[in-house]
Amino acid sequence: MIGLLPGLDEEGSEFFDRVLGIMDNLRKAVDETFFFQCMWLILITSSQHRGPALHYLGRRMPHLTNTEGMYKTFLVLGRMQVLTLTYLILVLYLDVAFVLGDDAGLMVRAFSATVGDSQLLVQRAMLDLMVVHFPVSNG
Repeated sequence: MIGLLPGLDEEGSEFFDRVLGIMDNLRKAVDETFFFQCMWLILITSSQHRGPALHYLGRRMPHLTNTEGMYKTFLVLGRMQVLTLTYLILVLYLDVAFVLGDDAGLMVRAFSATVGDSQLLVQRAMLDLMVVHFPVSNG
């Protein structure tokens, strides 16, 4: 993966789409959890590859479900039962599990390392990723 990431450094380059396709094929060929764990490790350990890795994650990481909105919908419909609550918990777990893997701390360390990077564009890309792909509750 580290060998492919320099091809994602500039979004307008002639190789960007090809490398993006190769990364997508790699993601499909391996376990998705393993793929994301590798991406988190790259963000932690390789400062020169953070920008390209964030370009990929920003384009291809799935949006995590906002279960609070689902909970309010079920509550308004008057269908809030134990089964429904169990379903919501299961959806949240399955939604986040393949991105986090077994170690949620790995993703947190990746966030920390990237937000503390000396390059402002890398910091901004991580903040954009967090805002767009991870639902935040104000309650």
